[in-house]
Amino acid sequence: MLIQRPKNTAIPDHTLGEAQGKPFGPAKVQEAVDDVLDPANTPNGATVEIPTPPKNAELIQIWWLSDDGVVDVLEHKFISEDDKGKPVEFRISNEIVMASLNKAVTISYEIRLFENDKVVSGEDYKLRVESQAFKFGPAKVQEAVDDVLDPANAPNGATVEIPPPPENAELIQIWWLSDDGVVDVLEHKFISEDDKGKPVEFRISNEIVMASLNKAVTISYEIRLFENDKGVSGEDYKLRVESQAFKFGPAKVQEAVDDVLDPANAPNGATVEIPFNSSVNAGDSIQIWWLSDDGVVDELVYKTIDEDNKGKPIEFQISNEIVMLCLNQTVTISYDVILLEGGGGPGEIYKLRVESQAFKFGPAKVQEAVDDVLDPANAPNGATVEIPFNSSVNAGDSIQIWWLSDDGVADELVHKIIDEDNKGKPIEFQISNEIVMLCLNQTVTISYDVILLEGGGGPGEIYKLRVESQAFKLPAATFKEAT
Repeated sequence: MLIQRPKNTAIPDHTLGEAQGKPFGPAKVQEAVDDVLDPANTPNGATVEIPTPPKNAELIQIWWLSDDGVVDVLEHKFISEDDKGKPVEFRISNEIVMASLNKAVTISYEIRLFENDKVVSGEDYKLRVESQAFKFGPAKVQEAVDDVLDPANAPNGATVEIPPPPENAELIQIWWLSDDGVVDVLEHKFISEDDKGKPVEFRISNEIVMASLNKAVTISYEIRLFENDKGVSGEDYKLRVESQAFKFGPAKVQEAVDDVLDPANAPNGATVEIPFNSSVNAGDSIQIWWLSDDGVVDELVYKTIDEDNKGKPIEFQISNEIVMLCLNQTVTISYDVILLEGGGGPGEIYKLRVESQAFKFGPAKVQEAVDDVLDPANAPNGATVEIPFNSSVNAGDSIQIWWLSDDGVADELVHKIIDEDNKGKPIEFQISNEIVMLCLNQTVTISYDVILLEGGGGPGEIYKLRVESQAFKLPAATFKEAT
């Protein structure tokens, strides 16, 4: 008999029984597949199986609780001599299962032990009650490719196909809703005898499709069943309405390599190429916008297409002055196509880094370090920091390095001027043993700057180093069992 669990009441003493010493595994619902119970497969309800209880078990009670708290059922069973040493089954009625439809259910249980009247709990088991019989897949738009609908391929509108409804379906209604809420259309269709067992098609007019241009659309639908006047919903389908005819790819900067533009390779500035698009004709125009990430460089360039350049990529020249203002910055290049007859649209945005490779200096190297760890025992006279060779550095230029421990105690700045003897070679700096020892068991950051005699230069890459003496690194202790 199913009994309601009294509110704010529990079986006394939920301490794990000393004699048992371990918890019990979760219940099992025999008709469930992948923790989902389909009522269509269990017309007479569900069987909950409790793992074999201990021999001193006297009573088992289970609790079937839906996630919204509406279905809250307690059932108990006394353990007979015949039941001992076997799993214990409980029947959950079809009424309880159906009341839990489309809900998550937690099945918990407790075992009362005979000799000490203690209670031990089993693991909770979570289950989803969901009828596959009423689970309908998403709609399909026949003209869509990869969930994108191109109006150019659907000049008469679009066909929405609903999967075959069940035999007892009376009516289907679909809802076409754009992401901005402006296009909000509801269509319905009664199911005739001839329609049963087949997909159902709805026509969406060209006006509706065009009103959804460049928007995401959600297509949802509901089926009303005849005998009980209930409605069941299908899965939502999301679609993008986008005209490929007006889809413009990103600009290209001809001198850029891997999205990096080196001014040394573009002394006369940069060439921005807008890709060819068949919808652009003579009389149409393109404008591009070159914008640095700090907002200082904000250049707009406009060009009208003529008979000579239609049908080709369109080139724009960005001056060297503009390029140099963007040094060591990211530039966003966007553009718009304006058609003479109206329409057009934006192209894809392209991001570019303006960076001079001539002044890109690699990280320092500490000659005595192994795997970015410096052992003072291997460098008793201190450490040698080597700055890599760079062809832009000449006699008269200078380099300064900064050796900084993570606690800030070791803070050493060393400066060196390049002469004829060491130009064209890596430059070495000596860090004293005293400085190295101050950094023991710390991480050191080594940064440096190149200062060119004629002006300019720049920072090198930062290098991080761990100063750690292996001589003072002790292995972990080991223990043998006492005999």
